[in-house]
Amino acid sequence: MPMFELPQEIRVTYLLRRRQDLEELRESLRTHNAEVFRRLGHQIKGSARSYGFESLESLALEMDSLEPSEIASKGPRIIVEFESWIESQFGQFKKTPSS
Repeated sequence: MPMFELPQEIRVTYLLRRRQDLEELRESLRTHNAEVFRRLGHQIKGSARSYGFESLESLALEMDSLEPSEIASKGPRIIVEFESWIESQFGQFKKTPSS
């Protein structure tokens, strides 16, 4: 958990960036490019906690360790879980009164 609560605007911007990442992941699945999964997983793993999104770290770790031979079997599930996580976070913001 971060030492202080980040403003909602900053956290929403982080989530919007993750939506862009989701599109990159979909494209990399079509082209069987595991390196994109690994790169994004590494970036997200390093930033999720500082934005207060600890629940994303385990999925990011899985993305970071994805081998090229695993993209067809694990990639679709990772994408579905990632999209579900993003949308659930936006749903929580909608339930929270804005400051």
